[in-house]
Order: sequence, then structure tokens, then C-alpha cells
Amino acid sequence: MQPLLLNVDWLALSVRFHVKEFKPIGGEHSFVDYTGTNVWRKRRIFYNKYAEKVATLLYEPISSIIDQRAGLLEVANQWLYCGRSPNAIIEDIRQSRPFDVLGMSRCDLAVDYNPTDYQRIVVEQLGKGECYVGGKRNGSAFWSVVKNGLLSDIYQGKTICHCQSWGHKTTNVKWKLYYKSKELVDDMAGRTFAKPYILDCWKEAGLDRRDVWRLEVSMKHCNQLYYNGEPISYEVMCKHPTELFKALYTERFSVRANEGHADKSNDQLIDFLPVGRNGGIRVAPPRGSTKRNGRISLLRHLVQSLDSEEVLLDDDSREGVLEHVKLIVERDALQDYFKVMVGDDLYTWVEMMRVKAYAAIETHTLPDRETLWNIMERGRKFD
Repeated sequence: MQPLLLNVDWLALSVRFHVKEFKPIGGEHSFVDYTGTNVWRKRRIFYNKYAEKVATLLYEPISSIIDQRAGLLEVANQWLYCGRSPNAIIEDIRQSRPFDVLGMSRCDLAVDYNPTDYQRIVVEQLGKGECYVGGKRNGSAFWSVVKNGLLSDIYQGKTICHCQSWGHKTTNVKWKLYYKSKELVDDMAGRTFAKPYILDCWKEAGLDRRDVWRLEVSMKHCNQLYYNGEPISYEVMCKHPTELFKALYTERFSVRANEGHADKSNDQLIDFLPVGRNGGIRVAPPRGSTKRNGRISLLRHLVQSLDSEEVLLDDDSREGVLEHVKLIVERDALQDYFKVMVGDDLYTWVEMMRVKAYAAIETHTLPDRETLWNIMERGRKFD
């Protein structure tokens, strides 16, 4: 049976506060306040002891029409895949300012899978218009695969429709079908850092991480949507995520062959994902917040700290950071992850940071990457 792995990928909850002010937050959490958005005046981001973002709370609506006690709580993506449950995070944040959860403002349910040959053909046909999703507006993105060992050989040198979406931005239910492995590789190439917790979920589910595709449904204003005759609430989503996804897929994602019938219901219905009664969807089991996740977050912060001239140009600070980075990478076998993150292997990067510091002290400017390489190459010739 084809394994289908279900995760919650986005969770935003509408809340209403009981009191006006925040109380000091205790335990392992900290927070930073920022300006808000065009809807909310203020934003507070909560962090755990590893400096990992746990949740974002938006509050104080700008419009006087909106209840001034209203707020929006967004649980950070990582904690939807692993670590403490959203319920535990909600309870922690309630300690600083009590609130009620009124409903889900947005919730994304995503099913990840390794495609069969048949499913690849259907994706190609959807991109060409030979198949369609009934009653949905379609948008597509095409991409030509370059040689990359992190992606499946199946797509090397081919132009594929790697991302398709259905539904207008104003609709309450939108669908997206895309090559998730490509998205993570793009993130790594852009040095915005991949999401290792997603890769860990795939590994535990037995998925080939080079060839994972995702079918994702995004729900907005969930109180206006119904499941078994009741509005889709946060409690319903927590208790019945698999059944909820199956119901949405069955009712709102009908793939049909474009056979040209005037009555589209006569077009052949295509069974794209096996999500029926005997389908293999399973919810990813909750995973503990591992030390490795905390160390990855710490590693990112240490690397980014060297962007500061105060840290880079101070010998004690710089060498302390470099030694700590080496310790984490070597102890947790993060060499591959580190190379993707910064673009160089550990020891080349360490050498480059030292050369960058010394060159900056001499020239009073920070050299660019090309200049650094030239300086390093000249030094190797004299060794």
C-alpha cells in the first residue's frame, strides 16, 4: 500500500482575551515584541530556551469595528511536525494573558507521498489541461530540473509542472499540488535553511526524501466550513484530521479527464490518491523536541552572529563562536547540513571567517566572497 503521510502545516487560531495586559511569562519561554501588520498594531513572538520560535501572537486590531479584545495566534511550523502539541503551546501562552479560542482562522492539511508512475502521468496531464480539478481555478508553474543529487533522477533534464494550485485567493478552500523535495532544495540553495524536522518525518515514514510530492488543502474561516454537519473547529481538526482530509478530498478535489463533454459530470473521474475507506493515510506521530533540533537552531544563530562586525573583529568572540560551531557540527554529524546551509564545508568556512576578519582589520572594509577566495588561494600557494 502506498504510504500517505498527513501533517498539519499551518495553524492560526482566532482568540479573545480576558484581560488587557500581559503578565510576565515564566518557565523556559521568552518573547520579543515587534510592530504588527496592516490589520494588527502589535506582534509578540514567543521563543523557547533554544531560541526557537514557538508561536506568534497578533493583537490590538487597527480597525475599531473589530473587537479590541481579539487576537490571532499562529503556532510555529516546527511544532506542528514535532515537539510539544499545539495544545501545550496554547496553554503556555495563556499564562501570560488568558484567552478563549474562538475558532481556526486558517488551517493547512498536507499529505506527503512518493508518487507512482500513474500519479506522475496525472500530474503531467493536469499541467497540460488534459485533466482538471472540477470547479476549481487553476494556476501552474513549470520548471526544468538541473542535475542535483538531492532530487530524484527521474526528473533530471526534464521540464515538469512542479507546482499547481486550485482556488481563488478569496475562496475558503484552496488546493496545492507540488514537488515538496524541490521546495526544500530551493530553500537550502537560497540559504534560507531547510526544515530538518520535515525530513525527519519522511525518514520515519519510509519516504524517499528525493521524490516527495505534497497535496495540500488550505482552509480559511473554518467556522464557515462544515464536517459531519458541524463547523470545522480546532477540536474537530485535532480529533479527526484523517477523516477531515478524506472528506475534503472526496467532496472538493475531483480530478477528471478533459473529454470535452458539455456536461462535465460525464468526464471520467480519476482516482488520484488512494484515500478511500481502505486508503493508507496516516497521521505523523508526535515527536519529541530533540536536542538535535535545538542544536540546529543554535548552530544557525551562531553562524548568523558572525555577520556582526563586533563579533567578527573581536578575536575572543570570533574564535569562541568558531569553536562552538565546530563542536556542534562534529558532535551531531551535521557536516552535510552545514555545507548546504553556508555553501562551504566546515573547515573552509572557518578559514574564510578568519581571513575575512584579518582582511577587514587591515583594509577597514569587509571583503566580498571573491576577494576572500583570492586571498585564501594566495596564502595556499605560499604554504
